[in-house]
Amino acid sequence: MSDAFLTFITTCRGRLEHLQQSLPKLVAQKGAAIVIVDYDCPQGAGTWVEEHHPEVAVVRSGPREHFEAARARNLGAEAATTPWLCFTDADTLLDAGFSAALEPLLAPGGFYTLGEDGSSMGFCVCSRADFTRVQGYDPVLQGWGMEDKDLYTRLELAGLERRRAPRHLVTMILHRNDLRVQHYALKSGYLSSTINFVYCRAKWDLMAAGHPMTDEAFRRDLYAQVSGGMKASASKGEPFTIRLTFRSQTSFSGALVKSSLVYDVEPLKRL
Repeated sequence: MSDAFLTFITTCRGRLEHLQQSLPKLVAQKGAAIVIVDYDCPQGAGTWVEEHHPEVAVVRSGPREHFEAARARNLGAEAATTPWLCFTDADTLLDAGFSAALEPLLAPGGFYTLGEDGSSMGFCVCSRADFTRVQGYDPVLQGWGMEDKDLYTRLELAGLERRRAPRHLVTMILHRNDLRVQHYALKSGYLSSTINFVYCRAKWDLMAAGHPMTDEAFRRDLYAQVSGGMKASASKGEPFTIRLTFRSQTSFSGALVKSSLVYDVEPLKRL
């Protein structure tokens, strides 16, 4: 859609029933293009979209062992060409007037969410330029939780203001919690989200201390440390501590000073 100001990006793996309800509402939006990411969906979401909505662009991930929300959303963003991007999940229903109500709100210097409602935390509108500037979602994150909060924090660290999208024009499809983790390797959403939180907390603190965190290999090593330690902690019911030495400096007197971040995590009470 050449005159579109916004691209809706929705990922799908095992959620075709929801996509069949939400996609027609996206198609009805004015001034919008749509990208659906079929992330190795066992239900053939991409084929269904092509057969029923040929005007919608489909991106396929190829064979993937597990769902990876961050990587899937990045694939959708790569296919978009509009000034603004809107990440919306398959279980999100938009009123027909949503894009018309959103357009006059959009302005440089900010990004837009629906608030702190957990069921709609993944909904985000931001400029394509700002999304690219912060390198999009972090593909290092695995399992359920935190890929959205991490993006929002990094957008704020980049100087952007968090603003409110028209929440009253959005309805969520209610569903069982087990659907949220069915295509992840780790089936405990509680443990997964805690691992991801500790990793993100460490990453944000390192960024605030001047470490750019742009090296994906470094982030993967950090994630492996957190994930391995947290899983061992959970299995034993013991606390978990991680110490990150991120800077070494020499004082005027010649003394070596090392700066570290230490995170103590209490034993998880449930998995």
